Amino acid sequence: MLAGLMLFRRKKTGEEGGRPVKSTVDLAVAQAGEVIAKTERLKKGLMQKLLTEGIGRKELKDTEIGKIPKEWDVVKLGTVVTELIGGGTPSTSKPEYWNGEIPWMTSAHIDGRLIVTGQRYITKKGVGNSATNIVPKDNLLVATRVGIGKVALNMIDIAISQDLTGVVIDRNKILPEFLYWFISSNERRLKSLAQGSTIKGVLREDLGKMLIPYPSIPEQGRIAEILTTIDKKAEIEEEEKASLERVKRGLMDLLLTGKVRIKVD
Repeated sequence: MLAGLMLFRRKKTGEEGGRPVKSTVDLAVAQAGEVIAKTERLKKGLMQKLLTEGIGRKELKDTEIGKIPKEWDVVKLGTVVTELIGGGTPSTSKPEYWNGEIPWMTSAHIDGRLIVTGQRYITKKGVGNSATNIVPKDNLLVATRVGIGKVALNMIDIAISQDLTGVVIDRNKILPEFLYWFISSNERRLKSLAQGSTIKGVLREDLGKMLIPYPSIPEQGRIAEILTTIDKKAEIEEEEKASLERVKRGLMDLLLTGKVRIKVD
């Protein structure tokens, strides 16, 4: 790893190849940030193209949601899922509802494509005495109250708060990964469905009426694979940047304590 090599090659004077170590790390952090920005732009561009034009040169047609390939259909989200699940929060004044073994989360826990842990954990009694429900793994979680438009694939069975709707997929009709990418790219459209005066929310009934493009299952898979590959690349780059920033913080600590000195000509 670049960060490890920089530390290994650092001289006792605090310089590396004539360049101060700090400035070397700063440069690496900046370069990593540029790569991340470019990858994000590429991902957004591909999302726009693949989810509206498909793969390859295709004849397009006008629909209620804009131009899409002639071979595709437009369907309501509710026709390709088996259930839309609401959520709730067990009473925080009841200790017996919390610190159990059942993962539970709010929309604040969505930070990326996958959910692999709970934000907090609740008990069976907490599930039984609240409006929360458990969404089976390998489905979608969509923020429909606070943080409208956030979406993630839940890789574990997980209970949800009232901020979220669990979307249980009919895999004979649509792939979870394809639906994830479509909803992820249509935050504005989802927000337009929100109702309410104080805290706005999207009703499950309205979410089910949301129109989505509908390519064949094989093409759904190819589109999802391309976008997921780019997303994984971005995740790796984010991890590398975070690693470099940790190196920088560690180096600053060494400089401030005098354990490493920078040579001044």
